[in-house]
Amino acid sequence: EFLSFSDWLFARENRRHGIALVRLFERLFEYLTNDRGEPEQLVAETLWSDYTRSGRRDRPEFLKAFELPPPTAKLVHEYSVPARQVRHQRDPK
Repeated sequence: EFLSFSDWLFARENRRHGIALVRLFERLFEYLTNDRGEPEQLVAETLWSDYTRSGRRDRPEFLKAFELPPPTAKLVHEYSVPARQVRHQRDPK
């Protein structure tokens, strides 16, 4: 399935890497809803959840038409690192 998406993406973007995150999410939304027939609301919620886990709060334009929950990541310090990633930043002693 990933290869199918990769081929589909290449046909539209003429590349498979170096695609901006928001653009990649938008293309994945298009692929899943238009080509795979997945429900738009479900795909929007799933992508939004994944998008916000990294600490992002900006809602991409293509998701603004959907009713979505608040961002899910809980940030723990000024560097905006989600709580689940803090353990990787501790100094080993």
